[in-house]
Amino acid sequence: MVSKQNPAKISDRPLCLPKSITAAGICPDQPFLERSPAAVRKCFEVNAIGTFFTAQLAARQMLKQEKRKGSTGGGSIVMIASIAAQRASKGQFLSDYCATKGAVASMAKEIAVELAEKGVRVNYISPG
Repeated sequence: MVSKQNPAKISDRPLCLPKSITAAGICPDQPFLERSPAAVRKCFEVNAIGTFFTAQLAARQMLKQEKRKGSTGGGSIVMIASIAAQRASKGQFLSDYCATKGAVASMAKEIAVELAEKGVRVNYISPG
């Protein structure tokens, strides 16, 4: 569980975290030419940066916990991207959302490479 005093730290209590799913997402439906810098920043903070730090906290906990009998240690992180990272939608205005979900897909691949040797699998799915 995330500490209320320090949201970047998971509680010191014993915690077994074998899996984590990052499903952060806000989807503003507003034309590209009308999006404000603050609104775009919020979309990136929630969808991309929130996903990054959730995965980081989960991976740190997974690497900290002891291997249990019958366990290989490590864990699994699944990130939720979106088909919007690969395909445009004519019926909606999703410019910043598409960019953030593309970031999720890209970061999942890189984090997977970084954590593979440590026994943590990282994958992403793109619903839609």
